[in-house]
Amino acid sequence: DINARTSGGHTALHIAAMHGHAEVVKLLVGAYDADVDIRDYSGRKAAQYLHRGTSGDMRNLVGALEEEEEEEEEEGAAGNGS
Repeated sequence: DINARTSGGHTALHIAAMHGHAEVVKLLVGAYDADVDIRDYSGRKAAQYLHRGTSGDMRNLVGALEEEEEEEEEEGAAGNGS
């Protein structure tokens, strides 16, 4: 099972993201269809473990760009009193 978890709830995708292994992330998501929406037991998705210098392509692959856009929209709505 590509989405099997460790005792902390991490999947292989979480661990690859934590350690900055871009090629492994690409392989897990592209070839093995790893689920980018699984949260570990701390409530974090793999995208939230990506390093700051991670490329836009990689961030998009694991759903980080989409998640960042959603957070910006939520912050904008909160700032507008919505």
